[in-house]
Amino acid sequence: MQSNKAKNTHLLGEKYENMAVEYLEAMGYSILERNARFHHLETDIIARDGEYLCFIEVKGRKSGSLSSPYEAVSPKKIRFLRTMAEGYLVKQHLSLYDTLCRFDVLCILGEEIELIKNAF
Repeated sequence: MQSNKAKNTHLLGEKYENMAVEYLEAMGYSILERNARFHHLETDIIARDGEYLCFIEVKGRKSGSLSSPYEAVSPKKIRFLRTMAEGYLVKQHLSLYDTLCRFDVLCILGEEIELIKNAF
C-alpha cells in the first residue's frame, strides 16, 4: 500500500502532466502518448510538433521552491530519455536517422509554465 506522501507525490505529478498536455495542445502539439514506456524507461509525453517527434519531460515545483524544475533533469535522466527514444523509434518502425526528433522539457513553477524546446 502506498504511503500518503507517495500518493500525494503521484497525484501532484499527474496534475503537472495534465497541465502540460493542456498547454502543449494549446501550442499546437498533437499528443501521441503519455507515460510511454520502453522496458524500465519512461518519458512523460510523446507528441508531434510540426514535423518533429518530441519526447517531453515534465518537471514541476511548487511556488517558492529554491530550485528550478529544469535542474531536476539530471545527466542520468537525459541518458535514459535518449535510450527510451531510440527504443520507441525502433518499436514504431521509424528510422533512427530520418525521423526528426527533439527533447523538450516543460517546466511548471506554481502556475507558471515554461517550455524549453530542444533542451538537450
